[in-house]
Amino acid sequence: MHFATINAVDISEDFIREKLNSRSFCLTLWDSSGQIIDCSLGALDFFGVATKEEFHKSYPEFTPLYQPDGSLSVEARLHALSFAFKNGELSFSWVSKLADGRHFDALVRMYRAEYMEQPIVCVFTDEKFPKSGEARPVSAQSEEMTRDELVHIALDAAPLACFLFDNEFNVIDLNQHVVDLFGVDSKAEINRRPFVESAPPLQPNGEDSALYSYRQIAIALEKGVHKCEWMGQTKSKRTFNTEATLVRIPYGNDFAVMVYLRETDAEFELAKQTNEKRLSQHRLQALLDSSPMVFTVFDKEHDILECNEKVAQIFGLNNKEEYQEKFYELLPEFQPSGVKTVELAHKMIDKAFETGYSHVDEWWQNTIDGRPLPFEVYLKRVRLNDKYVVIAHAMDLSETFKRKEAERGMHKRLQAMVDSLPLLCVIYTEDFEILDINQNAETLFGIADRYDYVKYQWQFSPEFQPCGSPSREMAQERLDLVFKTGEGMRFPWMHQTLDKEPLPCEITLEPSHFGEQRVVLAYKRDMREHFKLREMQDVAQRRLQTMVDSLPSLVCVAYNRELKAIEINQVAESFFGIADKRMYVESPQLFFPDYQPDGRNSMEGVVETLTRAFETGESFTFPWMHRTLSGEPIPSEVTLEPVDFGGERVVLAYKRDMREHFKLKEMQDAAQERFQALLDSSPITCLIIDDEFKVIEVNKRGHELFGLKDRQEFIDKFNDLHPEYQPDGRSSVEKALEMTRMAFELGSSHFEWMHSTLCGDLIPCEVSLELVTLHDRKVIMGYIRDLRELKNTIAMKKHLEHLAFTDSLTGVFNRRYFMEAAQLELVHAQKAKLPFTLLMIDVDYFKSVNDRFGHLVGDEVLKILTRRITQVLREGSLMARYGGEEFIVMLRETEVSDAQIVAERIVKTISDTNFSIGGLEIPVTVSIGVGAKTNQTHFLSDIIKTADTALYSAKSRGRNMVVV
Repeated sequence: MHFATINAVDISEDFIREKLNSRSFCLTLWDSSGQIIDCSLGALDFFGVATKEEFHKSYPEFTPLYQPDGSLSVEARLHALSFAFKNGELSFSWVSKLADGRHFDALVRMYRAEYMEQPIVCVFTDEKFPKSGEARPVSAQSEEMTRDELVHIALDAAPLACFLFDNEFNVIDLNQHVVDLFGVDSKAEINRRPFVESAPPLQPNGEDSALYSYRQIAIALEKGVHKCEWMGQTKSKRTFNTEATLVRIPYGNDFAVMVYLRETDAEFELAKQTNEKRLSQHRLQALLDSSPMVFTVFDKEHDILECNEKVAQIFGLNNKEEYQEKFYELLPEFQPSGVKTVELAHKMIDKAFETGYSHVDEWWQNTIDGRPLPFEVYLKRVRLNDKYVVIAHAMDLSETFKRKEAERGMHKRLQAMVDSLPLLCVIYTEDFEILDINQNAETLFGIADRYDYVKYQWQFSPEFQPCGSPSREMAQERLDLVFKTGEGMRFPWMHQTLDKEPLPCEITLEPSHFGEQRVVLAYKRDMREHFKLREMQDVAQRRLQTMVDSLPSLVCVAYNRELKAIEINQVAESFFGIADKRMYVESPQLFFPDYQPDGRNSMEGVVETLTRAFETGESFTFPWMHRTLSGEPIPSEVTLEPVDFGGERVVLAYKRDMREHFKLKEMQDAAQERFQALLDSSPITCLIIDDEFKVIEVNKRGHELFGLKDRQEFIDKFNDLHPEYQPDGRSSVEKALEMTRMAFELGSSHFEWMHSTLCGDLIPCEVSLELVTLHDRKVIMGYIRDLRELKNTIAMKKHLEHLAFTDSLTGVFNRRYFMEAAQLELVHAQKAKLPFTLLMIDVDYFKSVNDRFGHLVGDEVLKILTRRITQVLREGSLMARYGGEEFIVMLRETEVSDAQIVAERIVKTISDTNFSIGGLEIPVTVSIGVGAKTNQTHFLSDIIKTADTALYSAKSRGRNMVVV
């Protein structure tokens, strides 16, 4: 196997797939959590396993516990992966192990890449030296040992306190370092004691030590490698702090967890370090010089003991010795944070000596020619030749800063491009955040600052779009789709100003990139002028359609601006009794008399009306007298309609023959006479009220009842024929208007009324108002019955009606009355094309109220509930008790959206009401279903069924809600 030269820029997703299927490359893919996610076929051959499943399961066995420098292999691998994720690439020497247990030196190269929409690190492994024979074994004895025996040997050889746990959290084995750390006499003593006795009852985070330890082992069994802090306790009850590294390893037929405890307390660190393998000076120097980063070794006096050759290259020096001499000369006086550079350097070195580690995100240092360079610096305390030193490794951030500067330049160019667009442009990130917006937002939405749109963006869209979808959800779906597919899209959108003025727009979404970040550009076009133009076109189209549709039944004459008839349709021949319609165009004056019935000269009238139509551009209708050539009069109705025809304004005159209309009127007049005779023959007072609430007719019995001389006196003085207030305390004028309006709306109304004569004598009456059609006009027929002799009988009747129409417990209407009244309202709504909605209300868990507190308490709950609901309902609503704990409400002339608002207000009101009965606090909620009239609705039962279905849905979804 030979490792080819690869650059990070060469590693595309297609390259990765190709190498995964190749047997010439040992490639493994790692995610950011340090888990292996895939491997190449060459990796299977390289390590000597048959399948990828076996490779994943056995991968921890392919690395010895420690690397030659004494570092834990697990820790070294995680550190290298972290470095590669951050800096892009890394190469280093590594000792690996084959499936048969043999060790070999390897060269590992790591590259950061993108694979299946997630960041990964590609790890290429190759032998450090070409094969000249078999890989060298560790020893003949190790080849003959079993895997589990090697685990125990490795445990005893570990320089740290080490436990081996099975997957049931039991201690399998431990090494001698555990005996020393916990202050016991032998391994057996640790095994005899429960493990949790080796710790205080609680860990520093307050968690129970036993539960905490079990949880950490479980995490390691799941993830493979895990680190945590652990407080232990010696046999003498002295506590100490450790850093625990947990590694999952194969053991027996399952997995076990190896736990390494590194003492972090200062008083034990020195003692432990004396037992560890010391790094020699030449090994440290070799490690420093092989690194691509700047390494510097400091003592406690802040002096440089050693550095690597990289410093000469980075700072433009002749050799590293010159760097040691001029280190403090290469430091600027201050860092960007304002802190003196020398003070900060000493502070970070002291911190590393004290805690073992310190870090500086941004550190600036000058080259020999004074050019500033940015670094990220890590300082770590290590033991060297029986004393502590601090190694500072600095990563050059020059390329990172150049990339950021390029991104800032890109951002400025993007901002300039966005601001130059004639449309509003908004840039969105994948998190649905607004990255930037141009100044057109100020013009489009009438705001002072474009960034007000960023702060209040959802106030610039209504809650729901015209299609019914919630604006926020719909916008998120569209953006997600563009990010997912990488394809742009265009769609209509309703915006609004902060004053809620509708602002129709067209939005175009285009995917793009901002540096390495994916974005979507949203271009928003103001469509108000477009819709105005389309509306004007629609109006013109409707007018043209009106003209076309009316041609078969009306005479249509087109006049130009010279008031000349330029065209006429075929109907004119039958209308005027002529053989050729062109005769009217040539001599229109022959077809109307010299003067109209109102005395106007006919020709002057033609000029006046046509001129008005051309000047105002408005259509209007007026009566006109035409005639045939034989002189027979033709009463007509003329409508003038200005239109644009071929780029020229013309006026279309539609002429309707009114002869049949006048014949019908004569018949109606005769019918009126008969109708008056019928009225006068009635034994009770009958009167007719028009749609302006004025009395226009009364029978003979009416003026006789009040001692008036004739019908005209009754009509003139009708408003004086009742007292100022009715017996129920209401103003007579207000009550009369209300009852008359109810009759017009519902078709009828019935009520008691107190009339009076001009002398002040009171006349109790019963009034019935019925909506009827009289001569194609809706009027109210009123019947007034004198109750002075029948008062007692009527009072009894009214009482019985009240009992028949109301619910005795709650006082609201009963089901029977509601069905009759609602059916009348539905008929009225269908005729008038008005909205009609119902609410079905059910008390949630009402049976449990009765069962728990008794029916008397349940009755009181229903009384309070009906009072609270009626307080919420608007005037004109009708409420009834539909069943035991079920109520029904009719909302007159109410759209579904408004009905939903009323229903939600009822739900909130009942939920907030304190139902306190006899010292008991009873929680009460209601569920509501909404039903509405549609174009296909013909029966009240259909709407009730719709509302009842919605109510069932509300209860099945959890109650205390509204469903439409």
